[in-house]
Amino acid sequence: MKSPVRLVVMLDRLFAPEITEPGINEVMDMSKRNEITLKWKEIKGADEYKISIYHVKNGISRSIAETAVNENVFVFKDLNKLDEGSFMWTIQAVDTTNTKSGAGRALRKSPVARSNFNITLGKSAAEDVKKIKPPSVLILQ
Repeated sequence: MKSPVRLVVMLDRLFAPEITEPGINEVMDMSKRNEITLKWKEIKGADEYKISIYHVKNGISRSIAETAVNENVFVFKDLNKLDEGSFMWTIQAVDTTNTKSGAGRALRKSPVARSNFNITLGKSAAEDVKKIKPPSVLILQ
């Protein structure tokens, strides 16, 4: 009795994407912007990147967006899902190119990379208020 010959191919692992924009804990003033650009360094062997964006409040992360892209940049324009505060985004590189069916089944996945950023909507009201000096008072008796 003979067993069929099988070919085994060992693939290198995919490294976690290195996030380049926005910077870690970067504060973004969205008062004059209509989009957020997320960027990372391209990973050799990856043909897709899975991205998730979370609003972080009181230690709880709530998912506000999930997508998959084929480039090393994603422009988020759905600003009605954003508010002032803290956000986290994650990215994972995926290799689907070597699957037989080509139906999007992941052959390899990288570890997930994470980064935080903060959103403001311009100057706070306290910064807009000019400091008022009390008038000099001369009391005559």
